[in-house]
Amino acid sequence: MVAAGVLVVGVVPGIMIGVLISLVYLLGRLAADGCGAAGIARDRRYHDLNETPATQTLPGLIAYRFYAPLIFANAEYFGQRVRELVESSPSPVHCVVLDMQAVWEIDVTAAEMMSRLVDELRQKGITLVIARANRPLREKLERIGLKEQFYEKTYFSSVHKAIEVFRQRNV
Repeated sequence: MVAAGVLVVGVVPGIMIGVLISLVYLLGRLAADGCGAAGIARDRRYHDLNETPATQTLPGLIAYRFYAPLIFANAEYFGQRVRELVESSPSPVHCVVLDMQAVWEIDVTAAEMMSRLVDELRQKGITLVIARANRPLREKLERIGLKEQFYEKTYFSSVHKAIEVFRQRNV
């Protein structure tokens, strides 16, 4: 691609065209659907709903896994997807568990969206908790102003632990 651009328009413009095309491609990949709503299989294991037919959801709980960094390119998509899962739930939702293991970065735009999302869900009586977030991500969430929304009791070392706490509170 860059070689064709160099031959047609010259070296510097050709390289710039190649860089722009690569950037558009990268942003498109980051904004694409890199997520899966999760459920609990009969063996009490945690799977994406589309991975196994034995997977069932737990009434009142949504576990949501995101497979990309949360940045300006996909922040609104992420928030909208969580809202869609809450709205389409067959039973009233009390808790949303965000599986953040694959999220290695969050920027200010995504942090603002997360803050709005937490407040919006709280107004509906829904708790948003985070599972499997690595320490650098947790520290970054605090540095960029989400310490009040995400405090120690909203972080879980695993999705299983978050689900067990939910089950104990809703027995």
